[in-house]
Amino acid sequence: MLPVQRIVHLALCASPLFAGVAFYFLRSANPMAVSTEPSLTEIFRMVGAVSALGGAAAALFLPRLLAKAAEQDFQIRLLSWALAEGASLINLVFFYLTGNGEHIVAAAVSWIFLIFSGPKTKG
Repeated sequence: MLPVQRIVHLALCASPLFAGVAFYFLRSANPMAVSTEPSLTEIFRMVGAVSALGGAAAALFLPRLLAKAAEQDFQIRLLSWALAEGASLINLVFFYLTGNGEHIVAAAVSWIFLIFSGPKTKG
């Protein structure tokens, strides 16, 4: 089961990486009009920060809190990986929409937590 977990984890880690590179180059090649409306920018900032912190917390604590049986371990880890990946992707989309570098940092933090919460070898 461990090779399957590694493949799934690698796929979940690769998607924010590819999306981040694509959004960065798309944003730098063709800068869109950045919304200067403060309320929208603040909403994006708050949602991005909450999703990054929530994704990181889920990646760290969800497997420890919910681990009951060995057959449920992969499902719990998959859920925590998906939450961390989602937080990273949300922040990447916010970066693409606003051009705010804070979202890149939040996406990178979520992605790092996703990488380090990968499957461990037993023994």
